[in-house]
Amino acid sequence: MNRRWASARLLSSLLAVAVAAGCSGADGGPDPVTLESISVEPHAVTLAAGAAQQFTAMAQFSDGGTAAATVTWSATGGTISQSGSFTAGSTPGEYLVIATGRGVTLADSAFVTVPAPPPPNLVAIEVTPPAATVQSGLTLQFTAIGRLSDNSTTSVPVAWSATGGTVSAGGIYTAGATPGSFRVIATEIGGPFADTSTVTVTAAPPTLVAIELTPATSTLAPNGTQQFTAIGRLSDNGTQVVAVAWSATGGTISNAGLYTASSTPGTFRVIAVLQGGTLADTSLVTISAPSIVAIRISPDSARLGPYGTQQFSAVGVLAGGATTPVSVAWTTTQATVPTFSGPPNLVTAGGLFTAGYPVGRFLVIATQVGGSVADTVPVRVYNTTGQSVPLFVGDSLNFWTPEPGIVKLCTSNHFTDEPAGLGGTAVVTAAQGTLTTPVVYTTRDSVQYADGSGAVKVECRPVWTAPPGLVGTVRVTIGVASNRPGSGMAKVFVYENRTNPQGRADFSKEQDFTPGMTATAVSEFVDASLTNGANIWFKSTIVP
Repeated sequence: MNRRWASARLLSSLLAVAVAAGCSGADGGPDPVTLESISVEPHAVTLAAGAAQQFTAMAQFSDGGTAAATVTWSATGGTISQSGSFTAGSTPGEYLVIATGRGVTLADSAFVTVPAPPPPNLVAIEVTPPAATVQSGLTLQFTAIGRLSDNSTTSVPVAWSATGGTVSAGGIYTAGATPGSFRVIATEIGGPFADTSTVTVTAAPPTLVAIELTPATSTLAPNGTQQFTAIGRLSDNGTQVVAVAWSATGGTISNAGLYTASSTPGTFRVIAVLQGGTLADTSLVTISAPSIVAIRISPDSARLGPYGTQQFSAVGVLAGGATTPVSVAWTTTQATVPTFSGPPNLVTAGGLFTAGYPVGRFLVIATQVGGSVADTVPVRVYNTTGQSVPLFVGDSLNFWTPEPGIVKLCTSNHFTDEPAGLGGTAVVTAAQGTLTTPVVYTTRDSVQYADGSGAVKVECRPVWTAPPGLVGTVRVTIGVASNRPGSGMAKVFVYENRTNPQGRADFSKEQDFTPGMTATAVSEFVDASLTNGANIWFKSTIVP
């Protein structure tokens, strides 16, 4: 109020000076029109800090007229342009805007009040960062501030929540295992404001979680080898190639994982450690003492007459094929239906086999002492009679020596119609190939064995001859039948073009009929060729 009265008095004094200067002219005519005052509009305003206001200055003349005054603008606070545009300052208070006439002493002023601003109020919550990408399982710190009405910020208590993953009371967000887009929300505690941040959760790349060795276990002979491999197992159960350092608690292992066992039996570990890491895996290696996997008997067969002997020996066979001495128990099989009644076969603890007198085929068996592996070899015990019987009277050939390209039917005299034989005749009933005329076998003169042990005649007659130019083999089948009811054959032997160590042909097939002398119709075949013949002996006598 005092400032307003002071301004009024200032303006009154200026007007008085102007009036005194404009009193009557020198010639006593009408008074000239004079400037009486300057007036500023608006006279008083209240402006917020930073607000603008346009002021104008009007000149008032002695004849009552008005016009825009030419003035110089100034202000005691804030700023004003020379066009009268005023901008309030930031400091609250009362200020004068002054318009001073140019070339005159007249002036006027207006009051500007800049009130103190009201305290700023909260207008928003802002979350930082507003958007983020987080890998599954990782964390990210979020913060929240309050935005005030004057654009300043302030701390504000908020409650945190998330639509996926978790967020702590302090704003630490932990991404869940499920990829996707989620929101982290900060809500003003006790207030209406909130803000959200968009979080994109990406799948975590698989990580190496283990080293795996293959094979997990291994059993080796002394000095044996085993290739080991190592892979990395990932968190998604996939695998990847890894570089490892190899070591072993026994034996040696190369940088490539090739393990060589020592000569000492025992259990050891092969170890693979991730290079530059701590992950590792182990495999167990058992080095076993050499084990016998088989027994081998020598010789692998024998052919003996009654009471003949054969020394057998046995060795153990190791896994690698090498042999080693072995303790065995020797046994032999016996005839279930002896051809002749006599002493049994014998084999000593040292492997010496002595043939008895039954005749036939038997086995000699060597079984590892304290083990389960064994080996067997065949032993043929034969009767010595009949080994030099000629084909027929005057023939220098033996019946066990066949001719190439010819198949012969051989019978003993017991097959004919002698009182001890089958009775009647024997006839070739079937053959494949080129047949000779079927032969009827009749009684002929008996021929003694060379050893004088009996009188049995063996007759052989050709029934098939290989045709010239034959390529490959032809299966020749011979069938015979008895014509006396209740009588028949005991055995059938096939002698082909092959020799035994004694220099004579050995039979390649044998049929035994049990009980003997009952097979009244039998057949046998042989695969013959230009170079291979056979004598097929249909034998009715029980002498082998």
